[in-house]
Formats: sequence, structure tokens, C-alpha cells
Amino acid sequence: MNSRDYQMLVSDEYRRRGYAVEAADWGVDFFASRSGERLAVRARMAADRTLLLELEGARRYFDCSAAVLVCSERVLPELELVASRLEIGIERVEAESKALPRFDNLWEEWIVPLQGRTLKNRSGSYQIVKVDASGLERISSRGHVGFIPIEIFRAAVERLWEVGEITREEIQTLDVGRATSGVDLILAQIPGFECGGHPPTLRWQSDSLAPVPLRAPGGVELDSLEGLRNLGFAGFHSVGELWSNAGVIPPEKGVYVVLWGDSGEPEFLAQGSGGHSKGNPNVPIRTLRSNWVEGRTILYIGKAGGGDTKATLSSRIKQLLDFGRGKPAKHYGGRFLWQLRGCERLLVAWKVLPDEEPALLEGELIRQFVQTYGQLPFANLQD
Repeated sequence: MNSRDYQMLVSDEYRRRGYAVEAADWGVDFFASRSGERLAVRARMAADRTLLLELEGARRYFDCSAAVLVCSERVLPELELVASRLEIGIERVEAESKALPRFDNLWEEWIVPLQGRTLKNRSGSYQIVKVDASGLERISSRGHVGFIPIEIFRAAVERLWEVGEITREEIQTLDVGRATSGVDLILAQIPGFECGGHPPTLRWQSDSLAPVPLRAPGGVELDSLEGLRNLGFAGFHSVGELWSNAGVIPPEKGVYVVLWGDSGEPEFLAQGSGGHSKGNPNVPIRTLRSNWVEGRTILYIGKAGGGDTKATLSSRIKQLLDFGRGKPAKHYGGRFLWQLRGCERLLVAWKVLPDEEPALLEGELIRQFVQTYGQLPFANLQD
């Protein structure tokens, strides 16, 4: 991926988050505006000190509320220090990933619920008889019954993500001899996928495709209290409750999550309550804003025990809680949590894993979150 492609990828990501994007110059790749906030954004595969100084100068010249540097690789510690002093937010967006939802998630979220419905276009109507993991059975307006394998839908979506559009004739060439009519109409039910024009063409609008929620067993959204309970998580105590009584936390290995229990937007603090065992844990508010994943419940995913460690959910979560009260506890990870106003209302849940390796579930949950929403949970940091 060249630098121009990377800038386009990052600008698409900001559009997906609800920002209006405007091309810029003089040290800024684009402006991102939303709710009165105007960001000066620079997207680079790699960064240096000169780039940061230019970005700060451009932010002041164009009177932007904040500046953000987006890189595909993690910046060096000395550059992080420069960015911190200039109050420039740093965000990482991998060049290899376009943060697209998984096809399987799209299928479960938008196509499976079509079972029993009838879709219509100028060519006729299609009654969706059955949808499962193997494909879709439909009846055309002429009474023709046909089964379309899921692989055809998958191939069509992959083509869309690659080139942005696919014609009806191109869909038919994906598997000659199959009943592929109606594939474009069916996929057009997914937000961001539109069908029309001459010849009939299915197009993908990258700035309007919403991320598909993670799913727990039973189809419930994983990034929710109900979904986590379905996955076997328990607890769901507030941080304030656990500060008063941490004895309810199991003394066993497992995985734990910290959740956003409030509705609405967060309020970030310049100085949080986190401990200073490794220096000042606070980061600029601009950094917190750039790491916040809008609309999500899961803020942090961690593990306790497994491998050669003797940590338990009780000992590890207590370290997290102690750090949040300003004590010199060994839980620097997740430190962004303590710059949230009302952090005592955050919820903590856990899943005991007596016979499993916690790192496996932790890694899978983080992987799914990133693959679905395009970035790490708010307080899961690269370091």
C-alpha cells in the first residue's frame, strides 16, 4: 500500500466514525469535523519529529480544535514524548487492514433475518424460503425454486471490497450453472450496499457501511451485557462496589472485562485517579478521544493466570482496582479507564476458566473486536 492509499484508508475510517472529511494541505492530510470538533489529521505509514512539528503548526494556522497523527506502525517512544508535549493525539491504523466487517458477521446480521421475506425489484420478486450457513433458498416471481450457495455471496462481497462494484453479469460468472439471479438484490439489503444503474450493478459505499456487532452463542450481540452473560461471564459489579468488597472476585484463573455502564458520551479527565508506579499515567484528552470506540460496551479485555503465572482473577482485578485508586499497583495496562469521569460506575465481569488457557479466549475476544470495529477496545493499549 502506498502513502496515498493509506491516506484514503484512514479518511474512510474517519467517515465511518461519523466525521465529515475535507481535503487539506500545508501539513494536514485532511480535516475531520463532527459535533463542533475539527481535527487536523495526518496519516503516514511512518512518522518523524519534523512531521509532528509541521502538524502542530498547521493545527494552529487552521485553528483546529485538535491534531491527530495516524500511523500504520507504532511510533518510537521519543516521538510519543514529542507528541505528548505538543498534545497531539496518536492513533494506529494498520495499513494491511481496512477494518471491514467479517462476511460471516454480515451474513448473520443482515441476510439470515431475510428468511420468510419477499424482496422486489424491476426484474421481479424473490421469496426467501430458507437461509442457513450453507446458503439461501429462494422462489422467483416465475415460480422457479433455486438454491444459492453461500460461497457465491462471499465471492461477490469480496469483489465489492476489492474494486467497489460488481455487475449482475459478473455475479453470474462466479459459478456458471447456478441460480444466481437475485444475489445483487439480496446483498443490497446490507447497509452500504446499493444496487442500480445500467447494466444493473451492486456497489459498496465504504463510508456508510456500519460495523456488524460481535455475536455470542445464540446470536446475541457479544458487545453487550446479555451477550457476555451468554458467553459465561459473571460478576458485573461496579468498580465502586469492588473497591468496597473485592472478596466476591473468584480466586481462579480466567478472563475479565471492564464495561461502559453509562449511556451517552464519556467525559474525559486531564488528570485521572491512576497510580504513578511507572510515572504519570495520564495522556492528553485528544489521545483518549481518538482511542474511544463510539457506541461500544467493552472498554478493556484482560486475562489472569495461565502459562507459568500464578495470577488469579482475584489478584489481577484487585491490582487493576488498586491502580485506579492511585496506589502503586502493577496494572499499568488499562490506565485510560481512570481518566473517565465516573470511573467508579464502570462494570467489571469475569469468566472462570479452570481447564482452559485464558490467553486464548482473551486473544480471540480482542481479535474479534478489532476485526469488527477496526480498533482495539478503548483501554487495551499496544504496550
